[in-house]
Amino acid sequence: MTKRSTTASAPADRGRTVLLATHRLGSPRNADRIIVLDRGRIIEQARHDELIIPGGEYAATWTIQAATYHTVPQAR
Repeated sequence: MTKRSTTASAPADRGRTVLLATHRLGSPRNADRIIVLDRGRIIEQARHDELIIPGGEYAATWTIQAATYHTVPQAR
């Protein structure tokens, strides 16, 4: 039996095409390409680090979603 790793260094989807449709922008952060649609039309496409630059729809949505994230308090 072969064990498949899903760590960042060896993702299970390596060498495969994966299509992920999501409104949660934390999910595709490590994608090779993110395509942003508006009413069925492509309005932006790039990697997360390129899309996060202010001025685009992805960056605006990311900022709104990131404001709702919070850190879990550390156990003492």
